[in-house]
Amino acid sequence: MRSNVVPVLAFFILAGALAAAPDFVGAWIGKTEIPEAGIDELTLVIQKKEAAYFGAISDTLGYLAPGTELKEIKVDGDVMAFQFYLVDGSLMSGKLTLKDETMTGTWIHPEGNSAEMKFERKK
Repeated sequence: MRSNVVPVLAFFILAGALAAAPDFVGAWIGKTEIPEAGIDELTLVIQKKEAAYFGAISDTLGYLAPGTELKEIKVDGDVMAFQFYLVDGSLMSGKLTLKDETMTGTWIHPEGNSAEMKFERKK
């Protein structure tokens, strides 16, 4: 009897872990505030191939080239960290936390400026 319980228990534990895995993949619409420029609307597209994530980010104020590639994407649980270049060549860092259908976090400019970002999954 005991030998049947272990595989069943292992199945439910694995199924629960897979169901709880964060899903960053998709299109996201967001906003951030740029100091002295105002609200910048953002579009973020995340894809995954095998174990690697890749993606692109665009904005409406022109600080990013359309479809700017995300670099150094790292996912740890429900947190995604990445880098991207502004049109002036500045290397920015971003970190977002996924909860349900929303990602929130910050961007950081190499000179130390930062601001919040908030994204909602595009439906």
